[in-house]
Amino acid sequence: MRFTILIDNNPNPKEKLLTEHGLSIFIESQKTKILYDTGNSDAFIKNVVKLGINIKEIDYLVLSHGHRDHTGGLGAFLEINKKAVVFLSERIKNQSFYSTKLSDPKDISTDHSLFNKYKNRFEFISQNGLINDNIALIASFNQIYPVPKGNRHLLTEINNNLIPDNFSHEIALTLKQGDKIVVFSACTHNGLLNTLNAASSYWKNKSIILFAGGTHLLDSNSAIYENKEEISTIANTFRSEYPDAMLITGHCTGKRAMDQFEEKLGGKFDRFFSGYSKSL
Repeated sequence: MRFTILIDNNPNPKEKLLTEHGLSIFIESQKTKILYDTGNSDAFIKNVVKLGINIKEIDYLVLSHGHRDHTGGLGAFLEINKKAVVFLSERIKNQSFYSTKLSDPKDISTDHSLFNKYKNRFEFISQNGLINDNIALIASFNQIYPVPKGNRHLLTEINNNLIPDNFSHEIALTLKQGDKIVVFSACTHNGLLNTLNAASSYWKNKSIILFAGGTHLLDSNSAIYENKEEISTIANTFRSEYPDAMLITGHCTGKRAMDQFEEKLGGKFDRFFSGYSKSL
């Protein structure tokens, strides 16, 4: 298995690739090619050309949740790729999402018009399930551990009222390699440890060897987000519960959290960026 970050907030230190506040990951597993999210725009497609990846050959697209920085390139993808099945939560279809982080409520929803324009391309899911024998989507998360404090800025609309988003529309992508599990989660609004617990419980296996994605552990000059001690607790629990696992993160993980993870996990930690690639 090999995965490549098609676009991310963080720039490639060597190649001239586009960046944006968004995430898109290409995963090639045996004979299956998967795209996990489409970034905030069509910029990931421009990077794909430089990276030598043919998105026409992608078999499945999985959308992690209903925010535009992960679904903004969906229309551009569907125009080029004519065969991929698109998996996403049924809770996205008629739902609007808003952010209050930098302003009054800003609409950050998926473009719902695409669901009618390409209605035969979508498969809406409401629970955990297999794509094939070795690939599963995780849509149910038990709140055993705290969720990211940055979720407080994110809302959804119910009956014309804005309420806190519970992220029941989030989906993690998991792949089984022999008796080992690989987990991808774009923003991990349900929490890193809750997501790993859900993946391990689904596969009835704690042998997770990789988590790749954002953690939504944001930076701040105030105390509204996780402090050093809270991040340290997450890192220590990750290390003790999943001793074989490597954590590779970027996108919505703040520098403070990355530094803490690196300190605690050492060689079991890495930072991704546009064009980052790793084989397992």
